[in-house]
Amino acid sequence: HGHQRRVDYIEWHPTAENLLLSAGLDHQIILWNVERVEPIQVYRCHSDAIQSISWNRNGSMFATTCRDKHLR
Repeated sequence: HGHQRRVDYIEWHPTAENLLLSAGLDHQIILWNVERVEPIQVYRCHSDAIQSISWNRNGSMFATTCRDKHLR
């Protein structure tokens, strides 16, 4: 369960324990509970390769950039 292709980016949540974002070549972003080893949410909003992911300071939002030149 998880990504169908290679994962290129991971980013730990800045304030909460055991939360991790991963972004893969399958154009998906997955929010993981690493303690339970299970996905919490799968985001399928990209149509091309994800180039970066980053949380805001308090972890209430994250942003991604994509090869399609959109910031999400």
